[in-house]
Amino acid sequence: MNPLKSKKNEINNALEKAKSETTSSVKAARLEAFSKVCEELVKKSVQLKITLVVKYMTENGLKMSQQSIYNKQEGGNPYRILFDLWSEYDTLKRSSSKPVIKESESFDDFIDDDDLKLIEDPALRYRISLMYGELKGLKKQNDLMRQVKDMSLIQSVPEYLIESKSTSDFMLDDYEIEILKEFVSSSSDIGFSDDGALKANLPIRKGKSLSNQGLKEALIKVLNSYQVEP
Repeated sequence: MNPLKSKKNEINNALEKAKSETTSSVKAARLEAFSKVCEELVKKSVQLKITLVVKYMTENGLKMSQQSIYNKQEGGNPYRILFDLWSEYDTLKRSSSKPVIKESESFDDFIDDDDLKLIEDPALRYRISLMYGELKGLKKQNDLMRQVKDMSLIQSVPEYLIESKSTSDFMLDDYEIEILKEFVSSSSDIGFSDDGALKANLPIRKGKSLSNQGLKEALIKVLNSYQVEP
């Protein structure tokens, strides 16, 4: 069976099992909606993240917290089980969508030393080898520019940083960008002084959330982009 179909069957079975184990019709509907949100994000090729799933659930009128997914419980947390299965499905989907190129058909093997030796004129052979070297360099630059263009960079990230770290360590998704925008725009509870310091506008009770979920993760990515350990 196709790996994607097999994984989808596993997800459907896990969902039906979770629904059958609850006596609450409300929870069963919430589990169904949760799985549907994960599926829609995967279909749109959006990186599957708990903060993003929670955001879409809330926007659909089904408010839930990240803790609902992180909580451990006997027999396993059905939300976390479904999320992990959809993450595995997403990984399979992305890997299967990449074209398979045989080593002999790769760009680097397009011309080799044996091919160049077939050119009898030494001057022409030298010019061809130079042109091919420049072409390979341009292809690498073009591939890098395409990758950077498709990502929401928070700064002009140096090439060495892109190569040495996972892009998920410093690339902000749309939801995280919105979190930062809303945070710096202030609210009735918090604001900023003239010199840019964070200040409280009203008395704030202990434990009250002052930002949307995911602010910490977004700030850590900003620090990672400057190679500063949070």
